Amino acid sequence: MPDFLFLDGAQLETKGGAAEILGDRSCRRIYDPLGEAAARMGPVIAEADTELLDAAVAWEMRPPRSHAVSRVEASVGLSQLALHFWSIRHVQLTEHRQHFLRYVDTRVLENLMRVLTPRQVAQVFGPVKRWEIRGRDGGRIVLEHPGVPSAQGALRLSEGQGRELLRLSRPDQLLADVIEDEPALIEKGDAAQLHVWAQQALRFLEELRMWSPPLQLAVGTAALRTSGAALGDSSFGDVVRTAAERGDMEPLYAWKPAVGAHETPA
Repeated sequence: MPDFLFLDGAQLETKGGAAEILGDRSCRRIYDPLGEAAARMGPVIAEADTELLDAAVAWEMRPPRSHAVSRVEASVGLSQLALHFWSIRHVQLTEHRQHFLRYVDTRVLENLMRVLTPRQVAQVFGPVKRWEIRGRDGGRIVLEHPGVPSAQGALRLSEGQGRELLRLSRPDQLLADVIEDEPALIEKGDAAQLHVWAQQALRFLEELRMWSPPLQLAVGTAALRTSGAALGDSSFGDVVRTAAERGDMEPLYAWKPAVGAHETPA
């Protein structure tokens, strides 16, 4: 079966490297019908070979780590595969809410596989037999077609599926916001460890029943700055409560652990 390289155009644009990976190889930009700007930011697919795959993985793992590369093995050629991925570009969350499905971001795909039914997975896979990605820790993850009949019509998530997908996506979004605000924090750990700290920051706030976006950003930043130590320090919790009451996040950004306090929460 033919192998294909799948790339997230949005992450290619942000990090740069399309020419480095693809060179003069022929590729398909799935969102071409939507215009040049959308095509650059959407999924890109190309016939794969060992050299191309090695170059793509090396680019993905090079700091800052991206989550933009996957390898698919399909029963059809490039044109038909591109048509399939065009057909699943949207996900229906309610009768009136339709969103682009960013399945080519491997973090989204990994989360999506946790909430879809086997028939929905079959719908996303279509002619794809195997879908290989790199997890947050850099390890290889192989996803396989479930071998059941595909769901028909638009890909539609139930209310419960939508809530769970949103919950799974929050740490990635918080981490992206923190790194955008303070890029140097990406050096504090590998992608898997940073994700753990973002999860812990959100869990910390859930326990306090606090959900405001400015508070999430400030606590997430403190978690990364202190390698998680802030989240296990009672004095930090006091500062968070005061910040929430006053609407002033500056004390959170200024907070530092006491000398010798280096424990991270379990």
